[in-house]
Amino acid sequence: PNPKKWAVVIGIENYKKAPDVEFAERDALVTREYFNKLLGVPKENIFYLSNSDATKTELETLLTSTLKNRVEKDDEVYFYFSGHGVPTNEGDSYLLLNDSDPATPQISAYSINKLYEDLGILKTSKSYAFLDTCFSGQVSRGNEKDSLLPGTRAVMKVKDIVLTYNNLSVYTATGKDQLSNSYKEQGHGLFTYYMLKGLSGEADINKDGKVS
Repeated sequence: PNPKKWAVVIGIENYKKAPDVEFAERDALVTREYFNKLLGVPKENIFYLSNSDATKTELETLLTSTLKNRVEKDDEVYFYFSGHGVPTNEGDSYLLLNDSDPATPQISAYSINKLYEDLGILKTSKSYAFLDTCFSGQVSRGNEKDSLLPGTRAVMKVKDIVLTYNNLSVYTATGKDQLSNSYKEQGHGLFTYYMLKGLSGEADINKDGKVS
């Protein structure tokens, strides 16, 4: 375990005002174990939120207060999210928390721009964000025909987000107008399944014991 490593892991399978996200909770549970056992994040440095505990207030408090006050210079932070993402007609995108309303993401959901800012301003040598979600406005994961945003087009274009923080790397399941899928045979989100395989060594192409 490396005390200079931290992680925030969020998996929302059941929503108050949106359809379920298949395997999201299992995604988060297994990711938490991988962060601990493979990346060396101490258990006491992992903040885990799932389902009804994963509210906008909890996430905001965690990122802007708890982590900000504990992370020190040259620490590393890993952020993982499995759940719904939604766009707006203005071209912004949001993470949908358990208590968020897809109809009013500007008020009740967590802005992607704010997430990147919250992670980017931490005093880290490097922060990593892994997002197993899509921002198309469709439900996805077995419900491709349904929409989170009635009255809008099935797929909405979302503005590309320009990263202004040199210490932040972002990995996403989809492009701005794509759907994220599940891997039913393995019981995971497709992105998460292969992300974990990569972290466990399959992304170590030159076999030097490092995954960059």
